[in-house]
Amino acid sequence: QGQDLSDQADAMRLRFTAVYENFQKPDPEYSILDVDEARFDADFAAFRSDVRDMEMEMGSMMIACLDDAKSIFTTFKVVETFDGFVQRSLIQREWLKKQQGVLRAYHDDLLAVQELFYQFQDAPTMYKNMPPTASQLVWGRSLLERASQPEAHMKTLNRAVLTSELGVETRKFAESLTVMLKNYISGAHSQWADQVGQNTVEKLKLNLLRRDEETSS
Repeated sequence: QGQDLSDQADAMRLRFTAVYENFQKPDPEYSILDVDEARFDADFAAFRSDVRDMEMEMGSMMIACLDDAKSIFTTFKVVETFDGFVQRSLIQREWLKKQQGVLRAYHDDLLAVQELFYQFQDAPTMYKNMPPTASQLVWGRSLLERASQPEAHMKTLNRAVLTSELGVETRKFAESLTVMLKNYISGAHSQWADQVGQNTVEKLKLNLLRRDEETSS
């Protein structure tokens, strides 16, 4: 579907270029400064109608992309892709219709992050070729990024959405979850820092070589 949308966008670009060039250079040409020239009003009305049709198509494309988005991250990536068009009234109306659902999806994702944290905080995912503490830090930071990264985008939602009961609850939830994850990461690092000196000293006391029990050599 991504390729289809790219093709549609490219076709729309070519269409707009043609419409704009025709509006700039009407055939036959006339002076737009001539107040008695009635053809300008008709040409301008036709140009506005074409632009409005293309805005509606852009709105449909954006909604199709939002419906196809699989996560809160891709949802806001879509909005960034249409940056500059979102403020157009027709497209903005379509985007406003989706914002309550986006807020709910973010709230649900925060719940999922919280559940993962409570379930695995004492035994986080271990990564190959990575020490336990490093794995713990990577795991904690991945949850922190998942919880906090969309927050900046959420602030761009409509004020009515943000000040709704769900909006206020989600913002407070995100703040408390972010603090909890930061404390977890900081605690894991501090625990490692406290132990690393002691472990180093103990390791230095170990023998580099050991006697073979069978040959005693």
